[in-house]
Amino acid sequence: MARTIRTFFEHASQESDEQIILDKIESHHLINVLRLNPNDEVIGLDGMGMVFETIILEPDPKSTVLRVIGKKMMHKPVSSFRLCVALTQGNQWDNIVKPLTELGVSRLSPLLTEYTQFKFNKEKEEQKINKWKRLSIEACKQSGNAWLPSIDSPESFSSFANGCEEGDLILMGSLSSSAKSISTFKHAPTKNYTLLIGPEGGWSNEEERIAVEKNFKIFSIGFNTLRVETAAISSLAVAREKFL
Repeated sequence: MARTIRTFFEHASQESDEQIILDKIESHHLINVLRLNPNDEVIGLDGMGMVFETIILEPDPKSTVLRVIGKKMMHKPVSSFRLCVALTQGNQWDNIVKPLTELGVSRLSPLLTEYTQFKFNKEKEEQKINKWKRLSIEACKQSGNAWLPSIDSPESFSSFANGCEEGDLILMGSLSSSAKSISTFKHAPTKNYTLLIGPEGGWSNEEERIAVEKNFKIFSIGFNTLRVETAAISSLAVAREKFL
């Protein structure tokens, strides 16, 4: 069985619906790394639900041209899932972007909590977000996910709580004895679901107070204390099984 090769491009940057001109990163991967040739088949993704069947028209390591031979629109999932995950030291946060994208997360939001053991460099914010977007693009290509998630700038827990939309279901991960299984909660009227994953130090008393005040639903995915990335990935997987 022939392997499926996928590439990514920004639809808005294209001048024609009959051809796709790839940027240097994607072109290099197809021509120098995969060593594709004219007429080889490539699936093009624009991150907005469109899937293009193409063949290589002009192979160029810096600007490959694809000819579109077919296209289709993938239906957007009825339910959307936003993951708000506390920023962590090292590459832990980086490591969640790909698997969450593969699972179909709609939106990723880095959180700054009271117990976040990470000093975020505001000057490097754009660089960080671009890195996360690149990781997400790679995950879309690997998995065939036609919908690229949006990635927010980091914000505080209180700022997030103040901006919550009425009708959405906000689920907050916790080791509290009162936490319930995700399977016990009802579907949200808006079909929008947000999962909050705190830092390894847990939520502060003030953050828990705000959660109660805002009527967040407290959930648990087991008795063990999980790493941030493990908690985020497993929580989304369980939520998708319940609410999709």
